[in-house]
Amino acid sequence: MTIGGTQGTGRLSITGYTLTMGSTSSISLGVGANAQEGTLEVNAGGSVIAGGLIQLGYAGTLTVNSGGTVSSTNDLYVGNTASGTGYVTVDGGSLTMNTITLGRQANASGYLEVSNGGSVTANTLTLGSGSTYTGYLYIGGRTTTKAAGTLNVATVAASGNNSELHFNHTNTDYRFVTKDGGVIAITGKVKLRQDAGTTILEAASTYTGGTQISGGTLLVDNADSDTSGTGTGAVEVQAGGALGGAGRISGAVTVHGTLQDARNTSILNFANDVTLASDATVSLALGGQTRGEDYWSFTVAAGKTLTLGGTLNVSFLEDLVLTDGQSVSFTLFSAETAGSFSSVALPYTWKGSSLDWDTTQLASAGVLSVIASAVVPEPRATGILIGLAAIAGLLAVRKIRAARSR
Repeated sequence: MTIGGTQGTGRLSITGYTLTMGSTSSISLGVGANAQEGTLEVNAGGSVIAGGLIQLGYAGTLTVNSGGTVSSTNDLYVGNTASGTGYVTVDGGSLTMNTITLGRQANASGYLEVSNGGSVTANTLTLGSGSTYTGYLYIGGRTTTKAAGTLNVATVAASGNNSELHFNHTNTDYRFVTKDGGVIAITGKVKLRQDAGTTILEAASTYTGGTQISGGTLLVDNADSDTSGTGTGAVEVQAGGALGGAGRISGAVTVHGTLQDARNTSILNFANDVTLASDATVSLALGGQTRGEDYWSFTVAAGKTLTLGGTLNVSFLEDLVLTDGQSVSFTLFSAETAGSFSSVALPYTWKGSSLDWDTTQLASAGVLSVIASAVVPEPRATGILIGLAAIAGLLAVRKIRAARSR
């Protein structure tokens, strides 16, 4: 079946019924010489069961909306015409294929969006099958921010040079795992872009295209692995983005946004240099005295440098107990350092006590020390209170005497 073939356009919308193809019958959308747009839309109650290949060519579009399903035991090629562009959107629906390739011909591009609880299942998912082939995968919306969907693959592999994986969703706690909780590794030359929402990476990945955090929060939680959760490329946290987690990051990190993790109390490990730019913010919440158990912190590997800059914000969690007169130290980071923070914001009272901070070891060793003291009223204030009490007593005596004389 061909929709939008040679020198023509076409559109098929399926709602409330099932289209079943033969075991060798393929579906071609926008494929052919001078082909124009070919669109297949599957809506609620609609289903397409294809036995053969599904391919999107010069301007092919496949949309699977909520309640719709598309499945085949064969393969899906998106961008299967030279210099063409194909779009697949699984917006609440379900797509199941043998393999999926985004960008399969020279200078072609393939886009896949998985959003609003949609589900995509395949044995393999490849972004760009050659050096000039490009694949774009969006968890959440492609042009607007949407709720995330679920990807059921073991690996997202990139063979092209310019492929991208975008997280552009509204979820506040999105784990990049399959529906059964299996981790999803990312390999090849792909750039990971965190655009919106909070994304949690749990796999060890080897992708080389780098990581850019422009919005939302990226948390790296592969603590049980010796391999980086963000591949081997550089990590850039732009203004408006945040980075945290309890795993490992191999590439050099530059922070213009925020370094924090209010969600857990573990330690994030950096294997390369970390630079906190002048517009960076490091936010730490202290819930006790044990690093890695009572509060989140980070470590930079020996021989690498943590360049300090920007603002340090320190706050307390409700469980924190400070005993009056006791000096308590917190190791916020462990690293060989250069520079210093331009500003440090600290709490100066806590549960009725005043706090005296020692920051002399902060820049060199990442250590803050504090002594809590019970708040004592000023002498002048104490005198005033005593005087007021005396006056009140005198007035009371006079009232009693006056009453007796009547």
